[in-house]
Amino acid sequence: MKKSGLLAIVVLLSFWCMSSFLFITAACAEKIPALADIPTDVPPHAREQLLQRKQALEKDLAAFQAAAAVFNAKEAKDQSDSEYTELNVWRTRYINAAKAFNHDVAEAQKSLSQPNKVTSYTVQLGSARGEFSIENSDGSKFTNANIGGGRVARIDSGTRVTTGSSGRLQFVLPDDTTFTIGPSSDMFMDDFVYDTDNSPRKVTARLTIGFFRWVTGKVFHKDKEKMKVITQVVAIGIRGTDFETFVAPDESGYIKLFSGILEITPRKRGGVFIMKGKSMVKFTTDGVFSKPEPFK
Repeated sequence: MKKSGLLAIVVLLSFWCMSSFLFITAACAEKIPALADIPTDVPPHAREQLLQRKQALEKDLAAFQAAAAVFNAKEAKDQSDSEYTELNVWRTRYINAAKAFNHDVAEAQKSLSQPNKVTSYTVQLGSARGEFSIENSDGSKFTNANIGGGRVARIDSGTRVTTGSSGRLQFVLPDDTTFTIGPSSDMFMDDFVYDTDNSPRKVTARLTIGFFRWVTGKVFHKDKEKMKVITQVVAIGIRGTDFETFVAPDESGYIKLFSGILEITPRKRGGVFIMKGKSMVKFTTDGVFSKPEPFK
């Protein structure tokens, strides 16, 4: 069968398999999932982040639909293989991003109904210098002006931490896990859930820009899959670990693993890979990752 005839069949199959838009990568390929509704009682900062992601996904889907319609409106002889492949990749990338979003919404909903949980803790500051702000979901705020001699602050599910160009903060969590936020950073604590015996249940930090370092305490003895650091480009699953990550203003950056294991999930392109030992990866704005390379 000629190439033009095959393309025509693909176009016809797209009408049969999908009602929302025309293009389809293969006969009745994986259906594009609908985006989940965001619970209204999710902590404000976490809800804001989910809303922003949903709006970005909706915009991306609309652009894809428009491009697919243009492709399908062409005569078969004018439909190039390169256009077909590009649309195919675009569709797959969107499906992966939509799945990741729906998973995070489900996790946010689940955390709201967990019994025997503590979502607010007073933490010790290992170090605190320069300009910084710790703003909790109830509106309370800690800065270098009011932190006090005890060098403690409270964080909860919904806490936002920002630092100025000279700012640096280190938190020591109830199980002795420590994380450090470097200068010019912006981080949200989407989930900070501990059992009443001080053992961790779920910790999810979302870094929008800047530097973050995590050193595991007793977290890895519990639910390993519940400990994550997330950016717009990558989700980092923590498996008993010492690592750092940096996110630039354009959302490119790197992950450097000093010890332990990380499960890396590229959020814009899908797939999962494991980092072990002393290794480092870099990622671009559009979610392309380098191969892990060792460092001394």
